[in-house]
Amino acid sequence: PGIEDFGAAGAAAAESDGLVLVEGQFSDPAAIVSALVEMEVLLPSPPEVKAGLNVYSAAFPINGRFTFLSTGQMLFATDAWLDKVIARRKGEGQGILTNAVFNTMSKKLARKEALWLVADVPEEAGAALQQGLAVPPGGIPGPDDAPEASTPAIKIDSLMLALDSGGTDFSLELIGVSPTPEDAENTKKTIGTQLGGMSLLAMQMLGPKAIGLMGKLMPKSEGRNVTIAFTLNEQELATVKEMAQKALAGFAGPQGDSATGLPEGFELPEGFDPSGFEKPGETGENDEAGKPGVAAEPSSDEVVTILISGADGAALKKKLSSAGEPGESVFFKLNDLVLAAAQKADSGIDSISGSLDDDVASFEVGPVKDLEAFAGKIALGKVVKVDAAKRTIELELVDPGEKPGEEPEAPADPKKKDADEEEDPLELEDF
Repeated sequence: PGIEDFGAAGAAAAESDGLVLVEGQFSDPAAIVSALVEMEVLLPSPPEVKAGLNVYSAAFPINGRFTFLSTGQMLFATDAWLDKVIARRKGEGQGILTNAVFNTMSKKLARKEALWLVADVPEEAGAALQQGLAVPPGGIPGPDDAPEASTPAIKIDSLMLALDSGGTDFSLELIGVSPTPEDAENTKKTIGTQLGGMSLLAMQMLGPKAIGLMGKLMPKSEGRNVTIAFTLNEQELATVKEMAQKALAGFAGPQGDSATGLPEGFELPEGFDPSGFEKPGETGENDEAGKPGVAAEPSSDEVVTILISGADGAALKKKLSSAGEPGESVFFKLNDLVLAAAQKADSGIDSISGSLDDDVASFEVGPVKDLEAFAGKIALGKVVKVDAAKRTIELELVDPGEKPGEEPEAPADPKKKDADEEEDPLELEDF
């Protein structure tokens, strides 16, 4: 994205009492500040120095602040959120991972999807959901055209949405957290009932192939969570495209524009180009099933779980955090090291997900066909156990007799480090 995208994101965060943290490599902060001033996102006035940070003010009418936390992070925030960030840098207050719901749904910030978010459901939206989902005019047909029984209301306090696209595939995971397990079960039934009616409508448009597609949307409940998760391959995406084409074609009347299939006077949203859609009745190049090159999600017998004990211990923290980075950086480094080692052992591995349970870090990687061969090629620490039945590999990164010494502490002010001093990045060979 360009700098204008960062400026727009920061402006939105500042206007809504929040923050946007942008990570990257910002080798010329002065040039970025100049660009934001030229775009009238920031005021041209000199920065205010707060806790060692150069803090710039946003231009009217935006009530926000902008600063570089490091050469790898820049921040847009309101004054209140900037104060919270400064407090956290001093080791004061609580981090976001102390929120149990966020911690669970973000996998302790270890999600690898291209886009994911966790949010509380606003009270107004929650109240609307509790009235039940809106029903289209004429109602949704039930089995044998019987009157549809009333369904329990939807109760969701928080939600998580994760989207990803790898190659020709698209994946989505949506998790809603209900107040109680009973509410989660009722919410699942409500959504399932509504989707069941929509499946009948979709089948009328697309025939039997719509049933399998709509079936992927059916929710599941476990504890307080209601989950909708699916992956669409290339052929299924073509089906979705066909659904969109027929939905657009439904707008067309007898006086419609033959070029777009839309009624006269109907204006498409700015930037929307329908030329890529096929016209109804045309056959697309993706209509052929079983087309080669469609990546498949690793099955359970192709996934290997790598376990690392002592992940929260001082010895491993010292080895991974020689510069004293606090908090979750230890887990992030472990994640990167495990992925690098896994792909070095098997170049076909293209996925990883991790979690931290007490003192044990767990990482699922795949696809792995030959567990024993894979375990023998891992160049990370020492393999202490391979369980073929459970498809797990236990690694030891720190010698049990190694003394951790003092636990690393975060530097009081990262800006005081020698400008010429650069840390050597951790390599697999360090283990």
